[in-house]
Amino acid sequence: MKPITTQDPQAMSSVERILRGLGEQGFFGTLEVKFEAGRIVLLRKTETLRPESDRRDNRGPAHDSTT
Repeated sequence: MKPITTQDPQAMSSVERILRGLGEQGFFGTLEVKFEAGRIVLLRKTETLRPESDRRDNRGPAHDSTT
């Protein structure tokens, strides 16, 4: 990955596309952004998986649609 400076609009839009894509996928995990000298040099994605029996959204049981 080519280093991205925060002043580079094209590069920043690629980071925005990645974030938008993760949101649309319902990604559950972390995205680490590493900077060196004001430039983004690394994006590290860590996905968290839950067992099937524990799959629910983060809103809690008060928002379940089973009532």
